[in-house]
Amino acid sequence: MIHDLSLIFYCWFLSSLWVFITLPVVSTYCKNKLRDGGWALNRTFGWLLIGLPIWYLAHFGMPINTKAGIWGVFLLLIVVSAYLWKKSQFHFSAFWNEHKTFIVVEEVLFIFGIFFLSVIRGYSPDINSLEKFMDGGLIVSYVKSP
Repeated sequence: MIHDLSLIFYCWFLSSLWVFITLPVVSTYCKNKLRDGGWALNRTFGWLLIGLPIWYLAHFGMPINTKAGIWGVFLLLIVVSAYLWKKSQFHFSAFWNEHKTFIVVEEVLFIFGIFFLSVIRGYSPDINSLEKFMDGGLIVSYVKSP
């Protein structure tokens, strides 16, 4: 049980780290358009900024679907984000003071959601009636791919 909770916490931590990395990009464009300044949108945007370059490079035949490749893309994203933080002169404390109510509510909902879905999948890991068999086949082929 402790290992499962630590894995859930690790997933939440990585997701939150990607929010901080992509925060200046999304908040620059969504600052006045969204009540939370783009905080919730950053989770999806962070996943896309990691996943899409890896997918495109793997599609063109580069063997990037490895831990080293993923960390390389992640570090490149950190460098680009640091440049954007400095260029846009983004101040997290001002952002936090302006949007903290929405950020706290969104984080609580996300933590509840990830914990709830992880517990459901943990107690019912079979494919019967929860997923299609094709999804299971795709996941197995992805895990086995170089």
